[in-house]
Amino acid sequence: SYEEALLHVNDVEHKDFWLTYFDGEPLFEVPLSNEQLQIAVGALSTPSIENITNFVKALDVKKVPFIISLELVLKWLNDLIQVALGANPTYFMIYSNNLAKLSARANKDKLYSLQNDIVFLLEWGNHPLNQKLQLENILYKYQQIYV
Repeated sequence: SYEEALLHVNDVEHKDFWLTYFDGEPLFEVPLSNEQLQIAVGALSTPSIENITNFVKALDVKKVPFIISLELVLKWLNDLIQVALGANPTYFMIYSNNLAKLSARANKDKLYSLQNDIVFLLEWGNHPLNQKLQLENILYKYQQIYV
């Protein structure tokens, strides 16, 4: 749930989370504040219109580069797929319970389709397309995975 996601973010040693998130690379700039991470994980853990709106507001493309938001969702989807296939998550290990609950409800065809959409958008990450609209669209498609 959203509340569980908030608790996990507060409990995590952020340096370990981000080190895993960046595949062990020792030099990186933390792209999100703790609050932004909480909101993003909460929205991905409990997809709803309200949580999607909060995600888009917190990770506004004027504050957070569009590519960062897309990569976050893509890594979440990758972990969701791994859990659905019986493996452990790579990036969001501390949310494995949330991922397990979500993967049981997920429509796999929609999940793979959304993953492809995000990979395509990453190629256009620096294009001046309406990035906020694109992010909202991705998150609404994410919500539809569970319908």
